[in-house]
Amino acid sequence: MTDTVRRRPGTLDPEPPAALGPEAETLLGAAVAGLVLAASPLLVAPGGVSPPGFGDMGPLLFGAAAEQRVLPLLAFLAGAVGTLLADHRVRRGERAVAVWLGSLRPLAVLAVLGALHGLLHPGDVLFPLVVIAVVVLFPVAWLPGWIVLLAGVLGTVLGVTVMGGHWVIPGMLLLGMAAVRHPPAAWPPRDARDLWAVLLIGSGGATGMLLGYGVHPGGPYQTQIQSLTGLLTAAAGAAAVLLVLRLPLVGAALAWVLRPLGRMPVTCYLTATPAVALLGRSVVPPDAGPHPVVTVAVTVLVAQLCWGRWWLARHEEGPVEGYCRRLTDRRTVRTGAVRPRTAGAADGGDWSLRPAVHPTARSRKTRCL
Repeated sequence: MTDTVRRRPGTLDPEPPAALGPEAETLLGAAVAGLVLAASPLLVAPGGVSPPGFGDMGPLLFGAAAEQRVLPLLAFLAGAVGTLLADHRVRRGERAVAVWLGSLRPLAVLAVLGALHGLLHPGDVLFPLVVIAVVVLFPVAWLPGWIVLLAGVLGTVLGVTVMGGHWVIPGMLLLGMAAVRHPPAAWPPRDARDLWAVLLIGSGGATGMLLGYGVHPGGPYQTQIQSLTGLLTAAAGAAAVLLVLRLPLVGAALAWVLRPLGRMPVTCYLTATPAVALLGRSVVPPDAGPHPVVTVAVTVLVAQLCWGRWWLARHEEGPVEGYCRRLTDRRTVRTGAVRPRTAGAADGGDWSLRPAVHPTARSRKTRCL
């Protein structure tokens, strides 16, 4: 007689999620390139705000105002991609509580790397992004998608209109999670009409803010105005990139350039800072114009593109990303938190702590008697 562990039909999802497809990888690559370009003046000439020679366009391209145009996109992608990967592991049979707790160790590593990176670059965005993600996403990981969507909308509105700056990150993280979980799922994007709507609304709103308040808004609401402009610009830029990816030749060329940076975003972001600082301070004179600074940043990005393509031809992901994934897998294996996924589980999976059984593993009782 045999006693086997039964598996309900349709309970496993062996296919990898589409989280890190061409869209997310290209957008992440564009965000990394934007962060490197925005930070290059501070790295080459510490204490400067933007390189001379750009006039009023300086804050749009460099400095904290430019980074605020990248932060919303980074936060949204972090929420969407992280949720997709976590939910995929749950559908594959792992317990939701173990999946989310298992991600604490790699997130702690990223927080330490971000803190160390902040010693070299005071405008580091990795540390606040990781800390806010832990505080915001973990408490709502088991809630229904509509609640997460409502919290994301409220958090984004409050973050932009009341506080500004990094306070836009919590709402965008929640919106990224809601884009995955709230039906119909909005990520990865599928309808070009939605992208055109986002592009028109974002570009029109950002243009109106710039015409109304200028690149130097001033006044008591300067941070809020820059945050709202950055949010609209990030939405319009992301929609434009996704639309360009749908073009046959131009889209393929854009993906060829940006995807290596997007497949190893943390590695590229952390290594670009010392590279730009060392190269820039070595070859750029103190009174140089904007073009040498931009040339240094572009040179570093091109070098990272070449190195990234070489590395990814031999590995699945970047060094930092691979180490973090191994930490997550080690946590899951050590806790033994794998079980058959029931079809009727709610969003976020089963949070019980019962002893788990891998769906493909045979119990000790399955041997023939």
